[in-house]
Amino acid sequence: MTCFCWRACPIARDTLGGAVAVAQELPDRLGAALLEVAHAAFIDGMRVTSAIAAVMAVGVAVMAVLMLRSHDVPPSEAEAEAHPHEAASENVAHTAPTRLEGATD
Repeated sequence: MTCFCWRACPIARDTLGGAVAVAQELPDRLGAALLEVAHAAFIDGMRVTSAIAAVMAVGVAVMAVLMLRSHDVPPSEAEAEAHPHEAASENVAHTAPTRLEGATD
């Protein structure tokens, strides 16, 4: 039995599937205890990785908002239709004629 434990410990420690396979080879009470500990470790690992992923997602969302806020965005067509006088004044400002070469005042 001692030889089995030394070979089985790394297998049971590496993955949940390995722990289930090793637990099937152990006596009932010992196998049940191993399954309980392996299940708890798996759930704890999932909680930690989920929390890390949630924090990263919030961080990326905040960065996106900050980066998008710093760029000027031209008004959409819907906004131009809702406020035609503002859109017209912006278009005039952008398309104002420039002074031609050789023109005199």
